Amino acid sequence: MYWVSCKQGKEEELVMSILNKTAFYEHSHNEKYKMQIGTAMALKKKYPGKIFIEALNEKAVKDSLQGFIDCNVARVNAMDT
Repeated sequence: MYWVSCKQGKEEELVMSILNKTAFYEHSHNEKYKMQIGTAMALKKKYPGKIFIEALNEKAVKDSLQGFIDCNVARVNAMDT
């Protein structure tokens, strides 16, 4: 599980965009374009300005965030377990 900082108030919009992007590429026949994330979520009241993404590695998170300007792709943080 990873978390990424984003603009406050844009958390839910960003999560929906990531999930839509994942669903779109899931139907692609080319394996290199498929997203390797499980899910994305925003806990807006408890963690404002952060989104959480379930993925196998950091590269998968960065690939899913490619093209979005409302988040800080350079700083992907792993959750402590």
